[in-house]
Amino acid sequence: MAKADIDFEKELWDAANELRGAVSENNYKNYILPLVFVKHLSERYEVVRARGIEGTA
Repeated sequence: MAKADIDFEKELWDAANELRGAVSENNYKNYILPLVFVKHLSERYEVVRARGIEGTA
């Protein structure tokens, strides 16, 4: 498989900076950490839900 010509880390960093907009770097964590936490909860919910469905089958 051919390697992509894109630097994913740079692209992600640039996208994050663009989305951040006028929020200072110090306050950025106040927006990102809750999103990471919600993502974690969502993934854990899916795992527990899948176990529940398997247990009832």
